Amino acid sequence: MLIEKNLNKLECLVDQLESEDIDLNQAVELYGKAVKLAADTIKKLNKVENKITLIEKQGSDIIMSDIKKQV
Repeated sequence: MLIEKNLNKLECLVDQLESEDIDLNQAVELYGKAVKLAADTIKKLNKVENKITLIEKQGSDIIMSDIKKQV
């Protein structure tokens, strides 16, 4: 899944940023990449959350419809 790949990439970026061998320019570049990747991942997670909410609502509507038919 793309979200999991993004999270793995973020972990790698954090590891690199925590490295003692990194200079300031590299750190700034890596930080910029991490921020962009995090923002992209958040957007993807929000889309997934919206899909789940829609599925739950549809399921709830079906259940309520079935209940009304039985009453």
